[in-house]
Amino acid sequence: VLRGRICAPHSEPSGEVRASVAVGPLTRRIVAYGERRWIKSNGRVSASTPTPFVSVPATLAHAFGGRDGGES
Repeated sequence: VLRGRICAPHSEPSGEVRASVAVGPLTRRIVAYGERRWIKSNGRVSASTPTPFVSVPATLAHAFGGRDGGES
């Protein structure tokens, strides 16, 4: 279980921040995105541009996508 926050470098707001955590030989990498909205236009649905953030909780409530390999 990981607890913490993902912070933008130099506290400068960013819509996307890459982060990683390593414990011994195990490394996990993630990309954190700012809040997005689903937009429907011309019969298509897409995600909005991420809202810039300085810090976001590293929780499943803020997760989207990825793969479920059973090892995470």
